[in-house]
Amino acid sequence: MPVSEAPVAPQKALRRLGRFEMRQLLGRSARSMAWRAVDTRSGQALVLVLPRQQPPHAAALATWIEHAGRGARLQHPNLAAVVEVGEQEGWPFVAYDDSLGSTLAERPPPREGVAPADVARWMAQALAGLAFAHDAGLAHHDIQPFLLTVADNGAVRVLGLEVAAREAELLPLPATTGEVNQRLRQARLAAERDVLALAIVMHDLLAGAAALEQTDVASVIDRLPPNGRETLRLPWDLPRPVPEPLRVI
Repeated sequence: MPVSEAPVAPQKALRRLGRFEMRQLLGRSARSMAWRAVDTRSGQALVLVLPRQQPPHAAALATWIEHAGRGARLQHPNLAAVVEVGEQEGWPFVAYDDSLGSTLAERPPPREGVAPADVARWMAQALAGLAFAHDAGLAHHDIQPFLLTVADNGAVRVLGLEVAAREAELLPLPATTGEVNQRLRQARLAAERDVLALAIVMHDLLAGAAALEQTDVASVIDRLPPNGRETLRLPWDLPRPVPEPLRVI
């Protein structure tokens, strides 16, 4: 699947972020970004997932780290295991070991699209991980191809849980009935958006092209009802036949 910006050659560090050498930009959206990096203290190769904007003040940073830490504690085969949740130079990050395989952004589909059977297997795994997170009251907030990895054995893992939540979404733990209801409604809407985002990723893999010519999945969602007027359907003239049950999904 195409990304908005081509990954940068990993031979040398593009920049430093505290103790990290940022080696390769894997992708970025309006809300998050992912880099291959090296921890200069330990020499460990990592993938860092960060928000696109720094938290505006210390309280927001602390709340971000609290929410990301909750996501890091979840353990599921299809959620990438977190090495560290931390902050460098005012930038919060979640770090993963760089051994999970290539991202979907690094393996763009051929013009005829990815084989439907592979797409179904990959998306089923990603949905299983997301469902586990949603049951725990957490959401991803920015499903993107560069935050989904596929290993050589076909294992899919989701990176970046809770990384892209906006400040307004990072509510303190609820105390009153009204706050509990607000949190439940917020969690439901975020979960629905996660599922829609994954459906758009599925569309792009099958079609071999970005939906609405937008490489940022969130931008596609914002152009669909109820916010926008665009519609999105899988084309009928695909080079690879797509089974009807998958097309309906």
